[in-house]
Amino acid sequence: NAYRFAAPSTLNDETAYWKLDENTGSATRVDSGPNGQDLTPFLNAQTSTNGIISFACNYPSGSAAFSSRVDSTTLSCGDIDFTLAAWIMLYDTVTRAIVCKGSLGSAAIREYDIISVSGQFFFTVSNGVTSDNVAWSGGASSLNVWHYVVGWHDAAANLIWIQVDNGTPVSAAHSGGCNDGTGVFAIGKAGDGFQFEGAVDEVGFWKRTLTSGERT
Repeated sequence: NAYRFAAPSTLNDETAYWKLDENTGSATRVDSGPNGQDLTPFLNAQTSTNGIISFACNYPSGSAAFSSRVDSTTLSCGDIDFTLAAWIMLYDTVTRAIVCKGSLGSAAIREYDIISVSGQFFFTVSNGVTSDNVAWSGGASSLNVWHYVVGWHDAAANLIWIQVDNGTPVSAAHSGGCNDGTGVFAIGKAGDGFQFEGAVDEVGFWKRTLTSGERT
């Protein structure tokens, strides 16, 4: 299960959770949740760096490395509540796909993702026809510094949200739920590129929204 430390017990109901503590590029990124959603590494250029808890996965400049899993019902969504969270360190301000299911280039194959554009974090959900995103209101984030990013979809309210570093959450309208496509789930890039250069740690996925206290 995910790490347990002075946190509400409900946080142990994760759908998937990747600690990213593996210390070699060739190692499988193990899902410590209950559903066995391990990620297979592509290229061994991803390395380890000091993380928020133990190690983190490092994607150095020019590595083209990522870890992924083929489409699964566990990581797919429809018109449901879900939450995606990760600790992220940016190395530059280029457009980067950090955690992504599907591809960025088309709403028909995009599903959900956390990306950075000009150093600003975005959470995106596509219903298969229209992709809507919500940008973190703080603008560009500091480079080479850890940031905690949480994005979630509220199906009943038709809203998507983003929160960074426990700041005030920001919302945007989104209807039609999440496209349940066949795209891969990946940490480190999207299906159509947008290679990430930075570090990622403690990636969690829940098929519900977290409370304010749980996010804190």
